[in-house]
Amino acid sequence: MRLVRVFIIVCAIIFTSFTAEAKISLNPEKSISKLIQEFRAAIQSIISTASWEFQVSTAQAVNNSNILLRNVEETYADTVDKTVKDLSNIEKDAFERLASLLDELETGADRVLDRPLSAIEDITALVADNVFGNKPIVTRFSPNYIGPALSTDVVRVAIGGLRLHTAEFAKPKLELAGEIFHGASTDRSITFDLPRDIFGKLADRPAYSTMKLTLEGKSETFAKRWLNIPQIVEYQLSMIVLPEKIGDFFISGAVSLEGTIREDFVPKPPHLTATGGPGMGTPEGHCYHAPEGTEFDLSTARPEWIERYGAEPGGGAGKLNPYVNIGQVIFDPRYAIDKKMICLLVTAGTGCKGCPARSVGKIVAQTVRKYTTERPFADRLTDLKWDDAEIKLDSDIQGHTLNISIFGGPRRSISLDKSVSISPFVRLEVSNAAKKAFIQPIVPAR
Repeated sequence: MRLVRVFIIVCAIIFTSFTAEAKISLNPEKSISKLIQEFRAAIQSIISTASWEFQVSTAQAVNNSNILLRNVEETYADTVDKTVKDLSNIEKDAFERLASLLDELETGADRVLDRPLSAIEDITALVADNVFGNKPIVTRFSPNYIGPALSTDVVRVAIGGLRLHTAEFAKPKLELAGEIFHGASTDRSITFDLPRDIFGKLADRPAYSTMKLTLEGKSETFAKRWLNIPQIVEYQLSMIVLPEKIGDFFISGAVSLEGTIREDFVPKPPHLTATGGPGMGTPEGHCYHAPEGTEFDLSTARPEWIERYGAEPGGGAGKLNPYVNIGQVIFDPRYAIDKKMICLLVTAGTGCKGCPARSVGKIVAQTVRKYTTERPFADRLTDLKWDDAEIKLDSDIQGHTLNISIFGGPRRSISLDKSVSISPFVRLEVSNAAKKAFIQPIVPAR
């Protein structure tokens, strides 16, 4: 039942995309046969347009509902004039639950979780127990799913019900793929062990496998009972065969890329000028700051002369000699050079009387602006079989996302930041400490 409740959660999500052509009414004057036809048509209409993931998820619920409809059909098989008002209270309750549930599924109401289709199994036995007569009645069967070919060699089909077998009549038989099987039986249970090979091996899509169950019981008529002629009751039991491949997936996210933008620094003021001679004149200094959001590349920073003027004695007629100027263009030793600030110092002077000097210098450097950008990332598409699939959570990728399709259904995107149940058939386990995630397929137990 726990697995079924999970199935219905998926049911509630996916069913919201389907709308019914008309709601089924329990009009007291409606014939029972017509009511059964309407329910079957409604169920088939929804299932036939649904994804395989939805069909597999709701297989147990649908099978239970069809058993209920079949049992009511058998109960009133010889009473074509009976209408809804002739149903027993238990039968009416069963139909009301089924009708309410179908309506809720079609409208996507949250209350569907409170009344899963699987609950029909609980009242099917009650309906069957109120049937007067000797007809064999099936109330449940399993499995609803046939696992992938490599999961088992033998499939045990278990059937429960009432008056399933009596010693004076033939054993129940199951027909599948042209073969007939007889199993161990009592009046309340039958088991058949079938070879898994008979269901075939599927690649990537599920498929229905329908088998016919034939039961013999005491006849409803006196003459046939006197002649010991059994009445025959047949059931079509439908199971879903699961493929070897459950789906496929790929991982997506974003890759962070770091880059730099280099620019020549434009100093303001563009240069410093100092004069002197004889002796050293007044030094000129200035601290330059890297523009906001940038840093100096210190490997490119240097002080540079623009002009080095000096003259020998003789005033304006003195011979030009730049080396008379003993000034400097240097980084100011009073301040530490760092990536945010560089200070320049310019000095001028001479060691001889009547020797003028002028120094003009500037700072040369490049600034670096660092930036981060994201590039979309998508890994290759990978098949998901029934074994765990490991995903490495690369620290260079941001926003790891699992993009998964189950049984060819719609692809869903799921964040790889925590463990979560993706569907009844797939669970996602995330270990942030180990920087790994695991996609864990689950072979349904029933």
